[in-house]
Amino acid sequence: MSIPSTFPSTNSIPPPCFYDMLGLSNWLNLNPSYKRYFINYPRHFPYLYAITSTLSTSGYNIEKVPLAPLITNLSQFQAQRYTQQMSLFRKVYSHNSNAYMNYAINTSSINGSTALASTISNTVNPITLSTLRGQQAQIPRLSLVNPTYFRFQSYKEYMDYKSSVAMVNKMYPFDAMAMGKNENGSTLGWVIPFPL
Repeated sequence: MSIPSTFPSTNSIPPPCFYDMLGLSNWLNLNPSYKRYFINYPRHFPYLYAITSTLSTSGYNIEKVPLAPLITNLSQFQAQRYTQQMSLFRKVYSHNSNAYMNYAINTSSINGSTALASTISNTVNPITLSTLRGQQAQIPRLSLVNPTYFRFQSYKEYMDYKSSVAMVNKMYPFDAMAMGKNENGSTLGWVIPFPL
C-alpha cells in the first residue's frame, strides 16, 4: 500500500474540506485546468468538449467555459437539510479518511522495516550488517491493525448518512472524479479508498 498523492494531483484522495454546498462545478470554475478531465461526462458537464482543431480555431477554450451548479433552486428547508447532510457526510468522511491515512502510513513504515530486514538477510559484510542491525533496532515495532472506520450510533444516523452520500454524489460525481480522462487519455483518479 502506498501513501496517496497530495490533492488535487492525480491519484489522490480529496480532503473533507473539498466537499461543500457549492459542488464540483464551483471547484472546477475556481481551478479551470482540471475541467479537461470531465469532457466525457456530458450528463454532468454538457459544455465541456475535447479540444479539436475546429474548436480551437473557433476560439473555444475549455478553461473559460463556466459550469453551472449541479444542484440548483433549493427551498429554505431543502438548503437546511442539505447543509445537515453535508455536515454529517464530512464528519464520517473525515473520520474514515484519517483512519485510512493512519493505516497507509503505518503499512508504509512496516513495509520499510520489512525491506530493511530483507536487506539484512542478504548482507554478508560484517560491518554493513552491524550498521543495518543498528538501524533496524531504531525502528519502533508496529503491529498492523486494520483501520477503525466510523461507527454509527443508530440506524437512523446510518440512514441519514446514506442519504447524504447520495446528495454529495449529485454535487460531486464520484465516478467522474475517479475515472475522468483528459483528451490525452490520462486519468484524474481522485479516489476514495475507504468505505462511504
